[in-house]
Amino acid sequence: ERGRFFGPGLVRLGLPRDRWLVVRTAKEAGILWAAEEALRSGAVAAVLAALEAPSLVATRRLDLAAREGGS
Repeated sequence: ERGRFFGPGLVRLGLPRDRWLVVRTAKEAGILWAAEEALRSGAVAAVLAALEAPSLVATRRLDLAAREGGS
């Protein structure tokens, strides 16, 4: 299913459930906002986001936020 991650697979990759923060939004813009804020905060090591077809501007903003936050 689009937009849903397979929990057991993430656990097998070394991402234990007690370390996840799951954010669900009605629109893709909300996903991008949440991802950008999380990356910029410096409080996360990584963000997984299911996006349909993000624009170049959106991916650039995520890249810059990750660099600012050290993610």
